[in-house]
Amino acid sequence: MPLELVLLSGTAPTECDIITAAAAVAPDAAYLDWGDGTIRQVLGAAGDPLVQVFRSRPVADPTVAAWAVTNPEVLDQTTISVWTDVTVARYAGSAVGRAIAQALADSIDGTIAERR
Repeated sequence: MPLELVLLSGTAPTECDIITAAAAVAPDAAYLDWGDGTIRQVLGAAGDPLVQVFRSRPVADPTVAAWAVTNPEVLDQTTISVWTDVTVARYAGSAVGRAIAQALADSIDGTIAERR
């Protein structure tokens, strides 16, 4: 089972945001786009999946988004308008995948949280 995260932000991450965040953490990483942005994936140098970023969705009620994560106290509910599912594989590269997810969140002023 992968580690299920959510990126809550005011804007959806772009392809450029993902590539830039990945390059900052893992310069030898590769980027793949499956289904025209439905699933965007960062792979390590050996081809191992590091992080998957799924298509973003609008958040109608930030209180519901806060309920769905394990640490709602870190969320600024006034700035949440977009929900993006992110998964990180649970194996040796998971620390790198988690770091990429955090770098992505930081780059768009978002918050990474674990899903309940």
